[in-house]
Amino acid sequence: MKYSIALLALVTTLAACDDAVVNAPAAATAAPAAFAHSVQDGFLPGTGGVQLYYRVYGGGPDTVVVVNGGPGLALGYLDQDLAPLANGRTVIYFDARGAGRSTLLYDPALLGMSQQVEDLEALRQFFGIGRMTIVGHSWGAMVAPFYAAQYPQNVDRLVMITPGPVQAQYDAPFEAERIARTAPAVLQRQGELFGELASGQSPDPAGACEEAPSLLSSSSSLSKSERLSKFLYTEANRR
Repeated sequence: MKYSIALLALVTTLAACDDAVVNAPAAATAAPAAFAHSVQDGFLPGTGGVQLYYRVYGGGPDTVVVVNGGPGLALGYLDQDLAPLANGRTVIYFDARGAGRSTLLYDPALLGMSQQVEDLEALRQFFGIGRMTIVGHSWGAMVAPFYAAQYPQNVDRLVMITPGPVQAQYDAPFEAERIARTAPAVLQRQGELFGELASGQSPDPAGACEEAPSLLSSSSSLSKSERLSKFLYTEANRR
């Protein structure tokens, strides 16, 4: 598989965010303020000996597993938008290998799609889930269908939010469309922010990494958080 050039560049840039997260002061785990669900977190064994950090909201009988974007982003940028899913459900987020609090990896051979798929299967087995609903965003929406193709018997429903191109041949039209749908001021700030992170010259790496997800989701092709929450809540309740 040939991954897009833009995607590989994003991986390199967001590697700086891993170090920023690791070196930043630890924050207490808490549910989003608007939805006070029970929360538990910890680590589970992924494939090949990596440790994957997870966070669980709610405790309902149906299980939703969220595969977040990046690659290289930590899980926390989505829980405000997806908080309504924890009403009557169990919602599991996790940091992918090489991101957030999970094991940091610097060998590209250990960061392939096959490992991402097997990590998701390891999570399913760890929690003893039968069939699960998978919600994937961006990079996560690229991992999710590969998992569904490998383990169709384990997937109940699949929700893919703004998946990116997985092959280089689709990179140019994807990037052109993204630029066309993004405000010029946002594009300028994206260039400044990712340039600082990639060069190691950011005056506030932790703050820059906190700002990065909001910039990545500033395109008009993405719903506002209220619209996204309403859509996902409706879809998750549709039988």
